[in-house]
Amino acid sequence: MAPTLNEEEIDDLIYLARVNELGEFKEELEKLTTREKCDVADIVRVAKDEQSGNGVLHMAAANGHVGMFSLESLRASTTLHRNSYIHYNQKLIDGPNRDS
Repeated sequence: MAPTLNEEEIDDLIYLARVNELGEFKEELEKLTTREKCDVADIVRVAKDEQSGNGVLHMAAANGHVGMFSLESLRASTTLHRNSYIHYNQKLIDGPNRDS
């Protein structure tokens, strides 16, 4: 099931990605992944502005903060265990091509 984020949580993630506040961004991700019992990829996927459709990846990249979303950068700050990373990587590989 997709995580449920409120508008304030989404706005916070988008803002933190836009201004490259990596430490706070990681803290927020950790809090949300724990609460929602999901992967970082799930949070990133749903954290989009309702009006523009722009998400945290868009905001970080548009402002030159592409390193913010390296797997190593995210892994260093979250409490997800090894199996979560295997699952996370598989989701990235499978993406929309998954037959389910």
